[in-house]
Amino acid sequence: MLLNIEKTIAALSTGNVKSALAVIRVSGKDAFSIVGKCINPSDTFKEIPPKTICLYRFTSVQNQRAIDQITAIKYLAPNSYTGENMVEILCHGGEIIIEKILSELVKNGAVIAGKGEFTRRAFLNGKMNLVKVEAIQGLINSQVDKEYKAAMESYLEGYKQILFKWKNTLKEIVRNIEAEIEFPDEDDIKKKKKNHLKKIIKIRKDIEMEIKKRQKSQIIEKGVFVPIVGITNAGKSSLFNLMLECERSIVHWEEGTTRDMVSEDILIAGEKIKLLDTAGLRNTSSNVEQIGIKKTQEYINKAALIIWVTPANIQITEHEKILLKKKGKIICIISKTDLMDGDTKKKFCVANHIPYFGACLKDKHERKRIVDFIGKEVKKIIGTLEFSSLVRNQRQMNLADSMAKQLHAVEKLYSSGEEIISLYLRNVLNDIGEMVGDTTNEEILDSIFSEFCIGK
Repeated sequence: MLLNIEKTIAALSTGNVKSALAVIRVSGKDAFSIVGKCINPSDTFKEIPPKTICLYRFTSVQNQRAIDQITAIKYLAPNSYTGENMVEILCHGGEIIIEKILSELVKNGAVIAGKGEFTRRAFLNGKMNLVKVEAIQGLINSQVDKEYKAAMESYLEGYKQILFKWKNTLKEIVRNIEAEIEFPDEDDIKKKKKNHLKKIIKIRKDIEMEIKKRQKSQIIEKGVFVPIVGITNAGKSSLFNLMLECERSIVHWEEGTTRDMVSEDILIAGEKIKLLDTAGLRNTSSNVEQIGIKKTQEYINKAALIIWVTPANIQITEHEKILLKKKGKIICIISKTDLMDGDTKKKFCVANHIPYFGACLKDKHERKRIVDFIGKEVKKIIGTLEFSSLVRNQRQMNLADSMAKQLHAVEKLYSSGEEIISLYLRNVLNDIGEMVGDTTNEEILDSIFSEFCIGK
């Protein structure tokens, strides 16, 4: 996407929902004059110092009719989010008001911003590098508190210390290696060479640690999925409804009632999870039910935690035995304890190190104890995750992987071939530059900013 940064852009920067207030951003060289045409008193807006909030009437230029009473703040380049002249308009959050204000701004010379265009201009104007840009998206999309903290650390540039330390160390090693090529008999250079390998190994291990953090945390990248799974009529929908405290899923004695996945977001132990009621596992001739069971298997594979619901009065089935291969992220709710005590299944869970809780899911008084049990296990799963402030998406993952592989190659070749070692290390330095955006091409930028919402 080719940007015309000569154009002044405008867009809604808050959510497109009814609210008390909305924020509209206007950025570009003509931002002040375009907004000035639309508000009264325009002289006050023109003369008021930057970063000073003031009350105005936003009007139609054509007939001078009032559209809304607003506040507006000017930001003078380069001291703004985008590095350009910028105005933030705070108006009432009604759809018609927002639409009319944006329409007037466009009539007077602005264009509607594309996805992420404000942040892209900030990047192009040197207000932030790509790691910080991607941290903004991370802050918006964070699924759990630990992920949010890692994104905030990245946004506040906590990664810089380690990243630039790697960069400076590798630069020094390259200088020394290339000096050795020119002056192979210098004793001082030979002494330094002994320490270079240790530093390279240390950097490679640090990078691999960041990669491992990313790999482990990917399990919740698109949400903390917690499917409720089990055979038909085990009580999955009853548990789902009990946790939500409403009749969200159909509960019926007939098998195969739930054929498609039903999901709701719920807060458990301070963490937002996506709870899923899934199709019961069984052999069936119904094509529709088979599709539902296939979806259940897909959610099992990408789940952060699996809640296995199994009736106290039925032996473990072959379908359940297949499910139990997912050890390490399964917890068990033994249902229908009003019909049988479930001791056999309790012993099975103990023997297989599966946390369990027995309950009659028709009893609403069991809800708090069940939620506490599941919350404790959710905390355990999330508590084991570490989030990297440096490797937080696939682009950064690819670059980190490239860096680690090339440093590993350097270790193997270190006893010979200074020229090839220097080449590998320079490639790693290029990867570091690409990570922060020093050498990134337009195609990669388009991919990054296409993930942003309009107005950001």
